[in-house]
Amino acid sequence: AANVISSSDIAEDLVAGDLRFVLLDYWMAKLCSLQNDMDKRRNSLQSAMSHVEDFLGRCRRLEILDDRDEEQWMADESTLDASQKREQKIARFRRQKESKEKMEESKAKLDAINAKRNAGAVLTPDETDEEDDASRDLVLQEIQQSIIAALELKQSCKMEIPMLEMRERMGEGQSRPRVPPPVSNRPVNGGPGKKSFSMVQIDQDSIRRMAFLPRNQPTMSIEEWGEIEMKMQREEAEKAKQIAQERAAAESLLSADEKEEIQRVKDSKWDDWKDENPRELGFIIVTTGVKF
Repeated sequence: AANVISSSDIAEDLVAGDLRFVLLDYWMAKLCSLQNDMDKRRNSLQSAMSHVEDFLGRCRRLEILDDRDEEQWMADESTLDASQKREQKIARFRRQKESKEKMEESKAKLDAINAKRNAGAVLTPDETDEEDDASRDLVLQEIQQSIIAALELKQSCKMEIPMLEMRERMGEGQSRPRVPPPVSNRPVNGGPGKKSFSMVQIDQDSIRRMAFLPRNQPTMSIEEWGEIEMKMQREEAEKAKQIAQERAAAESLLSADEKEEIQRVKDSKWDDWKDENPRELGFIIVTTGVKF
């Protein structure tokens, strides 16, 4: 990214293709955070935080970083209470939702222009400028969403790294040779003929170490699951819209007499069903046992 974007550039000077290189550090941070080897995870999370700092710093130099995002980036989260953290999370969620809506608008513009180009039409200069603007807006909104995700990733890493350091310290303590406790041959409760027994020693260090073993690792993040849900809802809405349009188009081809005949058949079937299933039929069957 440094070879493509100079230190004197700002976002307004860059085309959409060059702006995509800004996301390189974010995706490197995301990749480092996916390390599941517990012996390597702490170093990977520290590398992820370093990439997040590089990403946010480059966004600030390009004048992409919002004042609110910069404030959260520089803030000491340890001084915030639970309500303040919750308000920050809600604000980030709302801004992310607005950014996704703007991305959908830019995608719709690009789809319309591409459809016209594929149809063999020649684009006017205004349409070419609109295509360039939509492409830049799409990348900028993607960067804005990545900034929000990077702030959340940084917060997650700062919470997890101390736990991993504690796990490593426990592992070092467990590797030291343990001195076995002295064994007493004196029978418990004393006296001839009494059987002796030894108490079971509970290895608390092993229990602590097992508490940090990976179990039920998530297969996807909440953001990825949310994107899948939103995609499914959009597909269902598009299908429902398409069915409604096809139904309306079919009805528009019918004459008034045909519509009246269809309604008459529908009413007739409904009357037949009501005759076969009178009111309180289920209650009569349950209470009397009489079947019709």
